[in-house]
Amino acid sequence: MPSISRRQLVLGSSVALLGAVGVGAYFVKHPMPAPIGFDVTPEELGQARVLLARHMSVDAHAHPGRTFVDGAQNLSGLVWVYAKLGTFEERTIADMHSGGLTAASFAAVADFQVLGTEGRA
Repeated sequence: MPSISRRQLVLGSSVALLGAVGVGAYFVKHPMPAPIGFDVTPEELGQARVLLARHMSVDAHAHPGRTFVDGAQNLSGLVWVYAKLGTFEERTIADMHSGGLTAASFAAVADFQVLGTEGRA
């Protein structure tokens, strides 16, 4: 059996790790849509739009994107991957608007950078 040098082992492990991160990043960026559990007829959708046009709708605890990673430093693991994928607030806010949402209270994630900091207790 041929022996593997430490350099080959580290290089092979690094390539495998980068491949796993790449695959993970793909699935984070291209998630499968969650089924809503029932079919909505065009008539039901029309009724919902009328309801939202007549009455205010408020999301009291919204996370419209990954604003909390913007400018974050010293991140590790999956937190680092989230930061590299960037934010998507404009798309989410456009979806909220087209869905008839009247107002939203955007919740901050203050401990995100603390949770992903490397080498800190």
